[in-house]
Amino acid sequence: MPVSYLRESLADGIAYTSIVDEKFKTNLVRIRLITPLRMETVSDHAVALGVIGVSNREYPDLSALTARLNELYGANIGVDISKRGDLQILSISVSAIDNRFALEGEDITGEAVRILLSCVFDPNLEGDAFGENVFRSRKKELLDAVEAEINNKRGYALLQAQKTIFSGEPAAYSSYGTRETAEAVTAKSAYAAYRKLLETAMIEIYTVSAAPMPRVKEQIRTAFSAIHRHPEQISCTAASPLKPEPRTVIDPMDVGQSKLVMAFKTDGEDLHLIRLLNAMFGGTVSSKLFMNVRERLSLCYYCASTYVDSKRTMLVDSGVELANYETARDEILHQLDALRSGDFTDEEMDSALLSLVNSIRGTGDTPSGWIGWSFYLYCNGLDRTPQQEADYYRGMFDDRQKLRQRLMDAAKSLKLDTIYLMQQREGV
Repeated sequence: MPVSYLRESLADGIAYTSIVDEKFKTNLVRIRLITPLRMETVSDHAVALGVIGVSNREYPDLSALTARLNELYGANIGVDISKRGDLQILSISVSAIDNRFALEGEDITGEAVRILLSCVFDPNLEGDAFGENVFRSRKKELLDAVEAEINNKRGYALLQAQKTIFSGEPAAYSSYGTRETAEAVTAKSAYAAYRKLLETAMIEIYTVSAAPMPRVKEQIRTAFSAIHRHPEQISCTAASPLKPEPRTVIDPMDVGQSKLVMAFKTDGEDLHLIRLLNAMFGGTVSSKLFMNVRERLSLCYYCASTYVDSKRTMLVDSGVELANYETARDEILHQLDALRSGDFTDEEMDSALLSLVNSIRGTGDTPSGWIGWSFYLYCNGLDRTPQQEADYYRGMFDDRQKLRQRLMDAAKSLKLDTIYLMQQREGV
C-alpha cells in the first residue's frame, strides 16, 4: 500500500498533516510551534517547552508522568528546540504503539494523545506561573544546554560566526538564548510567554501512523478550538544581505584546534541547484573540499559545507592548525573557483546526485523522517513525494552541458561574506 499524505487546515494558522505508512508499528503525534526568534522570549519559550514536556496538572512531575506513560506500553513524550533561519521552532511529541498491538484492546494512542494535550493545555501551575519545582529543574536544564553549546567547540564556532554572518538578524541568535537571557527567566515570565505562544505561533501538527486516525484528529481539533488565535505571520526564508565587503573576525580562545568558518551568500533562488552544488563543493565525502583540502593536502581535520536555505547562505566549517589557517582559507576559495570555472568532472556531478538521491530514499525510514519531509515541503512551498523529488534531481541531468553551466553560474553567485577564526592560543 502506498504512503498517503494529507495536509489540511484545522483553524487559523493551524495545519494538520496526516501521514499513513502501514510499515510502522508505533504512532507518532508532533505539535510544532513556529515563532519569530526574539531574544526577549527565546529562553522563556525554551523553559516553557521543557516544563510542559515533563508534567501537567494531572501528572505534576516527571516521575508521575513517566509512570503513567510506562503503563501505556512505554509511550514517550519528548520535546525539541531548534531554529530555522529567523524562526524558533518548538516541538512536543508523543509516540505510542499502535492499538492493534494492545493486549486487551485498549486505545493506547488515544490515551497517549490525551496526556500530550493535557501537557499542552493543562500544565502544572501555581497561580499564574508554572509549578516552581518543575520550573527550577527545567531552567537548570536550559542553563546546562547553553553551557553544552559552549563546550562543543565546532558547534560553538558556528554559533559565534553566525553573530557576524547574520548580524542584525534573528538568525544570529541561538535557539536557546544566552546565559543572561536564561538566568532572567522566571516561572511567571515563562508561563506568560507560553500562553502568548499558543495564541500567536504558526502551528504545524503531524501524525504518522499505520492507518488513518480520525479520532486523534478530532481530539486535537477540539483541544485547539478553546484557544483564541491571532497568529503572527512568518516567513520560512529571509535571505541574508551580503556585506559591502567581506568581514574577518579573529576570536582567540583556549582550544586545542582552531576552527575556521567561512560564509558565502547567494541571490540564487533555485534550491535544488544550490543543493547539488553544495554536495559537489563540501557536502559529501567525494566533494572538492573533502577530497582536496582534507585528504590530498591535509590542511584540516575536517572541512565541510552546508547550505542554509532559509538564509540563502553557504557555510564552510573546518578544524585547522593555526599554522595552516591562511593556506586552508585560500584553498577553500580555490576549490570554489574551480566550480565557478567548470573545473569538475561528470563523475563529480554523478557522485553528488547519488548522494542526494540516497538521502531522499531514506526519508520514510522513520516517522520523524516523514515529518521532516513534510516540514521541508511546507517551508519551500512544494508538494511532491520523495520519489518525485529524486526524479526531479535526475531530470536535471538530462542536459549535462546545460547543467554544467547552471552549476558554474550558481557557484559564481556565491559571494564571500564572512571569515571567522576561533583561534587557538599560543601554547594550547
